[in-house]
Amino acid sequence: MRTGTKHAIASSFSVNGADARLRLVVQGLDEAWEAENFSTPGLLYKAEAGGDWTYRGDDPDAYTDVFDQETGDDDLTPLIDFLEFLDTSSDEDFAAELPERLDVEAFARYLAFEELVGNFDDIDGPGNNAYLRYDAESGGFTVVAWDHNLAFGGSPGGSGGGPGGFPGERPEGAPEGMPEMPDGERPEGGPGGAGGGMRGGSNALVDADTVQQEADEIRDVLS
Repeated sequence: MRTGTKHAIASSFSVNGADARLRLVVQGLDEAWEAENFSTPGLLYKAEAGGDWTYRGDDPDAYTDVFDQETGDDDLTPLIDFLEFLDTSSDEDFAAELPERLDVEAFARYLAFEELVGNFDDIDGPGNNAYLRYDAESGGFTVVAWDHNLAFGGSPGGSGGGPGGFPGERPEGAPEGMPEMPDGERPEGGPGGAGGGMRGGSNALVDADTVQQEADEIRDVLS
């Protein structure tokens, strides 16, 4: 997991004469960020809020509304190959080959951390909020953590309730595709992360037994 590697600064500004509000300005994940954090060439992909992790064939146009490429020359081939593997491999091949295609230990740390901070909107949530970075030398992926405004019971509007605190109607300013939470109900395992948070789409990574076992062990140590 890559986290804590983005520059950020506090800022305050007003719009149309309204009272000034405190805002956190966070560095965008682009070529400059990648050069700061990685020594090998690679490609960075961002999951769209309303997308999912299903294999949609080998036509890159089929993924326009699912993933954006943020760095490198346009090439969705590594990502498409990875999604095909997740979607079509047998249980035996999945277990045997996943460590070659993904930094499993780092991903398990990511899942454990997201659950500990109660992040509703992580890779396992309705927003699919994370980046995937493909390393051209190793041929594997790693997850880059992103967007923690809903951690620790937060909400898009900065007040209580909503995804982080429940119950809730869909909070104002929430990403498109984020479903409403019925009053008085909470997803099994609590919001977000490896505990089985509210799912926004199909994601074989989160359901992998090998990943879940490592995440459980790491979470036990951290807590």
